[in-house]
Amino acid sequence: MYYDAFKQLKLRDTDLAPVTSPLVGFNSQPEWPMGKIILLVKAGSVVKQVEFWVLKVPSTYNLILGRRWLHAMQAVASTYHQVIRAEEKAVEELVEVRINTESPGKFFLLGSSLAAQERTEMVEFLVANIEVFAWTPYDMPGIDPSFFFHQLNVFPNAHPVIQRIRRSALNHTEVVAEEVKNLMEARAI
Repeated sequence: MYYDAFKQLKLRDTDLAPVTSPLVGFNSQPEWPMGKIILLVKAGSVVKQVEFWVLKVPSTYNLILGRRWLHAMQAVASTYHQVIRAEEKAVEELVEVRINTESPGKFFLLGSSLAAQERTEMVEFLVANIEVFAWTPYDMPGIDPSFFFHQLNVFPNAHPVIQRIRRSALNHTEVVAEEVKNLMEARAI
């Protein structure tokens, strides 16, 4: 953290703990921090304690968050887009509501904070519109590819690379072939 940002947070120099080693900057010169401080940092719904080393050097940045912080936040940095993306955790517990006891894979997840009346109304609405839900790719044959499709974002001038052949066990090959056949019949692929 740079000293200007430290002061903008209305922190005092006496809040700093001593450091025992210098930081080596981008110019390969060692720079002794004024000290270090642990602060709570909130990103999305995640709050973590982060140790900052405070430097009194000119900078266009307020602070630099390192790889350890990104890892602790389970975030991914995109230098191209200049953003950080992190998975958002559910804010409340979810309750599983089974629609049909004969089909264990068919269920809805509803928020546990719903009142009993709201939950009943929601389940009634979902059951009344059950035909719009696709539980497997086979439940939605013939979807027009222009409506929804997957496209790889690949550099157009890139040359394809032939990878080595990976052999599967015979029983895996049969299962994969059957699944591909089913998906093709359903026109999912």
